[in-house]
Amino acid sequence: MRVSRAFPVLPFLLSANISVQAQASGDASNPLTGSVGIHDPSAVIMEKGVYYIYQTGGGFKTSRDRLHWTNGGRVFAANPAWWDREILPPEKPALWAGDISYWNGTFYYYYSVSAWMDFHSCIGLATNTTLNPDDPAYKWVDRGKVIDSAKGNEGRSGNVNVIDPCLFQDGDGRKFLNYGSFTVGMRQIEIDPATGLRPVNAAKPILISDHLGEASFLIKVGKWYYYTCSRGTCCAAMQSSYQVVYGRSQKPTGPFLTRNGGSMEKSAYEVLLSGDAAHPGQGGQSFFRDHDSLFMAYHAYTAPDGRSLLNIRPVYLDKDEWLTMDPAKGEIIRGGGTAAIRIGGTARTGRSRAAGPFGNAEAATLLFGKGFDATGASKP
Repeated sequence: MRVSRAFPVLPFLLSANISVQAQASGDASNPLTGSVGIHDPSAVIMEKGVYYIYQTGGGFKTSRDRLHWTNGGRVFAANPAWWDREILPPEKPALWAGDISYWNGTFYYYYSVSAWMDFHSCIGLATNTTLNPDDPAYKWVDRGKVIDSAKGNEGRSGNVNVIDPCLFQDGDGRKFLNYGSFTVGMRQIEIDPATGLRPVNAAKPILISDHLGEASFLIKVGKWYYYTCSRGTCCAAMQSSYQVVYGRSQKPTGPFLTRNGGSMEKSAYEVLLSGDAAHPGQGGQSFFRDHDSLFMAYHAYTAPDGRSLLNIRPVYLDKDEWLTMDPAKGEIIRGGGTAAIRIGGTARTGRSRAAGPFGNAEAATLLFGKGFDATGASKP
């Protein structure tokens, strides 16, 4: 769960079954409907014509059109027994933010296990061959712990809270797991492609930032790697100040820099998305490809009562190859050619986009239609 330590978690943020009509909440800018109450959305992933998105608490939602969302259930019917060995009494372990990806014919779900104000957190892994609960093959197999705060601390002072995993696969097949901590920054470890776990005798975690951020998410567009994270106060309804920030590098391990040469390692950043009067805090972001274009899913604390609602918007690239959410300042990021997009475990590159009933030029049309299927299966 990607949360600030400054405020208590509001009860509605922990519910995996909130059902809110976004438009009925007064947010005319958000076209999503149905069960859109969410915290820390994963990347949206499609299997056989159905979109899936995962969230803090271990629940997931489904959609046929990426506009109307329905609660789909939970990953774990019961907590794996090893969680109780990680989070000691009187605290109780809970599943926080997770990350979903697809590679080697398998879905990989990296998830956080933590408790409020308990900085001995860890990241676990579960796998499945399908995301569809109605499929006879559906079964989440827990693979155990990937890393915990003791191993993720690399001997530095303070507690690296090992939460908010994000898997990134590079073009050469190397896989990196990124995680964040809110108080003492973000780290990165390499993952064994054969197991999805951390290799035996692995190198120390790579320092991405010494203080900045949580909710890390790494993507590559063209020659640039963009490391995004959330900063500010979350979980405080209309008093939230969450925002999405980033830096870029020509290496997946950084250093990730700003336009002026500042480093994320020392808490410098570019702002991708900040709050406004209707959404004072926006963050917990993930990225995915659909319509051969790049999108960001995130939660926004939304007026009038500050409920945390799912938002999905296209991402743009300006003339100097910096990310922006403003269509007036950049071009839609397409998935082919020199701007090939690489996100998560599946290479999302070079796939042509078919024109649909809404055309294929204007940004608004990107909210509709058929998208990228993780497994390569046919679309409805």
